[in-house]
Amino acid sequence: NNSLGFVFGAIGWGDLNATDVTTLDAAVSLAAVAVCTTLILWVDSLR
Repeated sequence: NNSLGFVFGAIGWGDLNATDVTTLDAAVSLAAVAVCTTLILWVDSLR
């Protein structure tokens, strides 16, 4: 899926040329982004 590969590549979680981005890859990437965002917001709320 070229569009998924491009999206994840653009946010640093994949390869821009990836043609074999799977649902699992997408789920892991989204989960990683969600965890990082949550941690950033949590740390920010502590300050």
